[in-house]
Formats: sequence, structure tokens, C-alpha cells
Amino acid sequence: MSDDDEATFKRSKKTSKHECTVVLLDVGSNMAAPEAGSERCALDLAKEVLDWILTRKIFSKSPDEFTLILFGSDETRNSFASGTENIYFCEEEMQTAKIDWLKLIDKEVKPSKHVQGDFIAALIVAVDYMRSCLEGAQENEITGRNILLLTNLAGYVEDDLASDSSDAIAIANGMKALDVNFSVIGPSVRSWGDGGDERIRTSGDISPTKDDVKMEIGERILSDIAKRVDGVIYTFKEALPMLQHFVPRKVNIRGQRFFLELGEDLKLPLVLFKKNQEPDMKMNFAKMDQTSGAEVKRQTIYERPVGDDSTQNAALPASNSGPQVLRKEDVIKGYTFGSTVVPFNDEDEKEYGWKRESRCMKLLQFSKRSDILEHYLMDGGVYYCIPPANDQEGATAVSALVRAMLEEDSVALVRYVYNAASSPRIMALFPRTSRKGVDMLMGILLPFYEDFRGLEFPPIDDDLYKPKAEQMRAVEALVDAMDLSKSYLDPETGEYGEDLRPRNVPNPKLQRVCEAMKHRALHPGEELPEFKSHILNQLFEPRPSLLKLASEPLAWIKKSFVLQEVPSRKRKGNFNEDPLSIDAFPSFGEDGSSLPADGRFIGVDEVKVEGDTKTEDIVKTEE
Repeated sequence: MSDDDEATFKRSKKTSKHECTVVLLDVGSNMAAPEAGSERCALDLAKEVLDWILTRKIFSKSPDEFTLILFGSDETRNSFASGTENIYFCEEEMQTAKIDWLKLIDKEVKPSKHVQGDFIAALIVAVDYMRSCLEGAQENEITGRNILLLTNLAGYVEDDLASDSSDAIAIANGMKALDVNFSVIGPSVRSWGDGGDERIRTSGDISPTKDDVKMEIGERILSDIAKRVDGVIYTFKEALPMLQHFVPRKVNIRGQRFFLELGEDLKLPLVLFKKNQEPDMKMNFAKMDQTSGAEVKRQTIYERPVGDDSTQNAALPASNSGPQVLRKEDVIKGYTFGSTVVPFNDEDEKEYGWKRESRCMKLLQFSKRSDILEHYLMDGGVYYCIPPANDQEGATAVSALVRAMLEEDSVALVRYVYNAASSPRIMALFPRTSRKGVDMLMGILLPFYEDFRGLEFPPIDDDLYKPKAEQMRAVEALVDAMDLSKSYLDPETGEYGEDLRPRNVPNPKLQRVCEAMKHRALHPGEELPEFKSHILNQLFEPRPSLLKLASEPLAWIKKSFVLQEVPSRKRKGNFNEDPLSIDAFPSFGEDGSSLPADGRFIGVDEVKVEGDTKTEDIVKTEE
């Protein structure tokens, strides 16, 4: 096979579906100016935005590919469009996000000294580069095409307004032809050039009118491009809060087909989807040598201890010099019951183990909803059971069952087996109609007898511990003041809604682990610092507005629940001392000595030794 054939074979390798993104980062001298309302310069904010975008892709193991292009650079590295200066391609081919890019952005990307960033020339190069990438891609391989522009637009120079306007129209037409999603982060664009009060995105609270807005030429050109391609523009202040958290790896949602057996000849087709499930926090770790940093491999060896003659294997040679090495097939399970070990091999498991069966969902009985108590609901997530698509008869039958169960306020208890390797469980199917009018069943696992834990609590029958009416009203006022259902002010609608919704609250453990891994990758020789995350602060600290509303109810509670100091009955002592010595030598006297008030230590000279009598047997007492 020739080299050309080999190269063709490598290029034809199957790749996963992914998005392609061209990132344009302005590194001109204009980015060194501090951003309005911030002490940091625009380039630092742009680098932080780009750092978070790539970091989220790295830790979610996304197959999406990127190309980073710096414009306004002192150096030129542009083999794609040789006529354009001050354009620097960090990578000429699209690649998945990697840690090396984060190091490049953090340490090597600096603002230029004399060159300003021309975003129009950068957009022309980006559109042409995206077109060339799509021409060599396989069909249905690229699911999304994105161009991201990071700039403050302060480097635009008005040389030829007519030429720039025609270039802007050509850029917009090229993006439309390629179906590109255009996003801009950095400038504060308050309105379109001819759109009156309409705006894309702004950090201001009041919408300015057309007469009040005086846009720069660069902002007007960028607004026109974004309007033509339905793009979005965010300021750094708006974009950073949306990006400053890690995201878990995307999981392909696939439904599992089941038949709900209501009888011998009556089966309803269903498709099960897992609605919520605790994500797998395990990360792929490799064993590394601490000194060299090389990856090591682990090998498991089974040995019989020396002197263990309980079982002998004639096939293996006896060795008196050390433990005998066993083959993997010679090792079986052994269940321990105290000091007794009961062997259990594969044949025993086939004979007496659980008989595997295919997946099923068989009706056991119907029950009232009130009979299924809250503590019956087991962990394991919630399943949405809906009829399969394009099955009108199945959808009609499932809808009839759901509506009948809703009318009777009943729940279906079924025998549930996920697959042949699973054990049977009991599942409760709750009827539900979604907001869009889809009739479905929600499945939640129920416990067996062995899953219950007996908990007994002492009854509170004494009237002394019952709260008074005044105390109840004080606590109710505190609950109303700190209610999260109407504590979030939506800046777009101006209405109050629910705050800290589960779908908007990230997992603190995932955030901690990913931040530690990122810091260790970028700074391998440094100690892990104390991470400060605004997301964790929001989770661990109450809202200042809620605390302000709760100040009066808290004062009411303090007045209603009078606290009295109860004197401690514990013995006074020096808690810095060794607790073992304190327990061994209890204090008897006022001076803290461990002897009675009339006692003393016996000196050696007071002990009289006669003959073979031992010293410890003779004690001379004081007359």
C-alpha cells in the first residue's frame, strides 16, 4: 500500500459527531485598557471567558473541536490567508480542547504594543476557514458551526466606511450560507443601528431610546452583522457568571422498550427514560510513579500462604521456599460467617443462584395513592414511562389507563426487571399528565422487607415541650420571610420567581474536584490553594436580601424563645492535658494532687529490705 493510500485510509476513519468552533481573540493594544466598571483589563476578562469555555469542554470530555485565532497580534502566522497581516493561528487544524491551550492562554497570550485588533478582517478569515473545514468533513459529522468573537471593539479604525459595510454584508451572507451560530462577548451594544429601542444584550437596567444612544461605527457594523445572522452579544459581566462552573459529561438519553403486562393477552407498549439520577462522580485515574511521572500497570497475583495445607492441588508443584502462586481459574469465592469460610464456586452459583430472566414489567395490583407513603420511595431515580412514537393505538391505551388512574387516585404496583442481569424489584407507577398534555406514568422503586430500618423515637407528650401560639407565629413569620419560591428577581421579566431551583444548582463536589484537577494540571509543583467559588458561596450562605427580610422575625423568635444558661455539671480540669493521664489519676485534693488530703508519697529510704523479702512487699508507714 502506498503512502497516499495509507493517508486516505487514516482520513476515512470514523469520527464521532461534534461541533466546530472558531474562536477569535482580540489581543490588540486596545485590549490592555481597563474595562468599564472593573479594575481588570479587557484582555484578562476575555482570557477568563475563553479559559472557562475550554475548561468546561475538557472536563466534560466533549468531542467538539476548536481553532483559536489571535487577531491584532504583533506576529503573523496565517498560512490560510497569506494576504492578511496580524492574524495568528495557534493551531492550523481543528482539535478538541486540551490542557495545553489553557497554559498557552494563561502564560503566552499578551496584548500587543502597537497593533490594534481589526475584527472585520478576523471575521473574514474565520468564515473562509470554516468553509474550508466543512468541505473536507464527512456528511452529518459536524452537528454545529460556531464563530465566537472576543473583543471590546476599541481597536476598530474607520478607514473606508463603505468598504467595511460591504465586508460586513459579505460576512453575514457567508455565515448564513454555512449556517453558522455567531456569538460576541465583550462589547456593550445597546441597540441596532436602525432598530429603535431594540437591543441584543446589555448590562444596563433601563432600555435607552434611539436618540440617547450614540454608537460607535464599529459597534454599529457588528450590530448589523449580528442582526442579519440572529447572533447574540454579551458583555463580559454577563457572560462570566454563566460560564464559571463545571458541567458534567453529556449522557446520551436512550429509552428502554418495555411491555406493561396487565394480563395474559393485554400488554401496553412503553418506553422508559431515566428522568433524574445521581451522576457518576468517578473520574478516570491512572496509576503514576511519583518520582518519574510514568504510568504504571497493576497486576493481581493470587498466592496460597506458607503452611496452609488445607487444600492441595496436584496440578501445581509444591514449593517450600515461599507462598504458592495460584492461577486465576483456581480461585473461587468464599463467603465468611465469623471464622467459618464457606466456598462457593461457579457451579454452585449456577445451581442455586438466581435464575436469570428477560426484562419485564408485570402488574401486581392497583393501590390507592394514599397507601404509598413518602418513606416508601427508594433511591435510584425516577423513570418516565411514555408510549412509543408513531404508535397511535398504544398511546390511546396508555392515555386511557393514566386518566382512569387519575380519576381513581390509584397507583399501579408492578414487578420490574430491567434486564437479564438484574434482580426483580417492585416499582410503583404514578399517573401524570405533563404541562404539554402528554399522559405518562412515573416509575419509582419501592423497598422490600429487608430494606426497612426500625427507628423508634420517644413521644413528646409533655405539655412543657409543646410550642405556644406566640412561638408558632414567630416561626411561621421566619419561614415566610425566607421563602425561596418568590425570592429571585428575573432581570428580563422583572417578576419574582423561584430561587435555587435544582436544575440551576451545580454539585459542589464536582466543582471542587474539577478545580483541584485543573490547578494541579496547570501548576504541578504548587500546593492546592483554598478555592473560592461564587457558586459555593451562594449555596452555603443565605441571600443578603432574605437575611434583611428575616431580621424582624429573628428578633421575634429571640423574644419568644427565652434561652437560659444551664450550669455545667462536668468536672473542672485542664482539657489540654492527656485524657489518659486525667482518667488514670483522678484529682482528690484542692491543690489538684492525686492523693487524699492526709496522704503522701513514700520515699525509697523508708523501705526496709530484710532477707529475700522483695522491696515492693515492704512498706514502712508513718507512726
